[in-house]
Amino acid sequence: MKKSNLVTMLTVSASLGLFMISADAQPDRDGPIRKEIGELMTRIEKKADQFRRSSHRALDKSDLNGKQGEKDIKRYIKDFENATDRLRDRFEQRKPTKRDAEKVLSHGKAINGLMILSKDDKAKRDWRKLREDLHSLSKLYRVEARWTN
Repeated sequence: MKKSNLVTMLTVSASLGLFMISADAQPDRDGPIRKEIGELMTRIEKKADQFRRSSHRALDKSDLNGKQGEKDIKRYIKDFENATDRLRDRFEQRKPTKRDAEKVLSHGKAINGLMILSKDDKAKRDWRKLREDLHSLSKLYRVEARWTN
């Protein structure tokens, strides 16, 4: 076989190998990446529950208690939880989409803006922990997530 044909075959084989590796890294595929995403979603759900509890306690102690601002913030948090539930459901049905991840991150960004103003250390700490996993979600789904501190 000619040297140029051998080089061409090796190049094509290497390219196909890289393509297959890239395809395996898609979030909705089976295998290790699917397991990683499942574990990540479980962590996000647990941390979202913890954040909801601590933020509700903080709101109950705040000047916003009983006011429209408290209701609005709780609605943002509920919208975030609904988006994470939808992503989890679609993941379990093997139909997660980048758009589902974008919705979770969009709601997270709104909450992040509110947390900058929070004076409650526990709620802030719980949010930072949750935000770390949201950042991992953004990387897995290749969605940009810019958080302001």
